[in-house]
Amino acid sequence: MRSLAEAFSVCFVIIEVNWPRSVCIGCTARGGLLAKRALPARRGEDLEGRLGTDPPTGSGEEDRSTKASSDPGREIEALRERISALSAAILRISASLDVNTVLQEVVDSARALTDARYGIITTIVEAGKVREFVTSGITPDVQRQYVEWRDGRRLFAHLRDLPGPVRISDLPAYVRELGFSAELIQSRTFQGTPIRHRGVHVGSFFLANKEGAPEFTDEDEEILLLFASQAAIAIANARTHREEQRARADLEALVETSPVGVVVFDARSGRPVSFNLEARRIVEGLRMAGPSTPSRPISSCVE
Repeated sequence: MRSLAEAFSVCFVIIEVNWPRSVCIGCTARGGLLAKRALPARRGEDLEGRLGTDPPTGSGEEDRSTKASSDPGREIEALRERISALSAAILRISASLDVNTVLQEVVDSARALTDARYGIITTIVEAGKVREFVTSGITPDVQRQYVEWRDGRRLFAHLRDLPGPVRISDLPAYVRELGFSAELIQSRTFQGTPIRHRGVHVGSFFLANKEGAPEFTDEDEEILLLFASQAAIAIANARTHREEQRARADLEALVETSPVGVVVFDARSGRPVSFNLEARRIVEGLRMAGPSTPSRPISSCVE
């Protein structure tokens, strides 16, 4: 699986010192921001101080307020921890080839890193019907209620068909504006995105109920898109594997029922490894043709 190389090959921190404030930015190789925090300039580090003149004086109250409201070291440490958690999640996702395991890890990790209470990933088949439904933070009873909700299918179809990522700060109001009931909407904040692989829509990814903040942020959306790309690769790989298995089964059925005898040989040893129905009939006839051959295995008759 090429998820790590394709979607998260580099993760780093840039600290840019630029008067009068410093900016700490966490970036991914995809070019998006993980976090962006404006850090206050240290007292006296202004233009006049750089030119050698006396720094401007300020009240002690202002200094204490500034220090209390923003701690650069603490913010940098929090950013470092967030990037470390993101990197660890990507490595765990890349370690598995099972699509269900990967999707569960994706939705769990994205929910944890964005402080979302709920997470849902759905995959769709070519006809647009849901194939997998992977959740995080949602109980089976709540899932059942949504399945039985009269507006649930129409709301899901609307969210599924959104052309790009969306962030909503008042989900109940948004749902009512669409003409749906909001009786089962337990989350106020929401963000979602379609999952696409090489331009093909393969699923949807939703996170809801941002905890500790009034709405999802730009950084939360970036994390959502990053994990959506991981999910897209896993879904595409699983779909390719299913198609290969189906094609192999069809070919084996065709060979087995062919009126022509077919024998498959091992490329290295040259020994026969399988016979179709007609080949077994022919070889069985050869075994029974002579008095000394009935006990010989079928494979020995074609060596």
